[in-house]
Amino acid sequence: GNCNILLDGYKRGIEYILLFISDGLTSMMDALHHVYSKAKHQACLIHVSREALPNYVSKVAKRFFHDFKSVYQHDNYEFAREALVTFKLN
Repeated sequence: GNCNILLDGYKRGIEYILLFISDGLTSMMDALHHVYSKAKHQACLIHVSREALPNYVSKVAKRFFHDFKSVYQHDNYEFAREALVTFKLN
């Protein structure tokens, strides 16, 4: 696994790693600290943004559809119109 990759690098002459950037898998970080105990780890920003974006989009979409339902599900025209104004402001 991950530890074997790092051990192989060590055996080939990589004596130390100052900074290791990865997707943040726990097994990779554990292996890194096992083989290169002084190495610093940083999560890859591309991986972090990929992880965060679907959750953000999902939360925004859920809120949007919840708020939008308050407009078109009203039986009363005036309440629906008021909900539309509120919806536009948000």
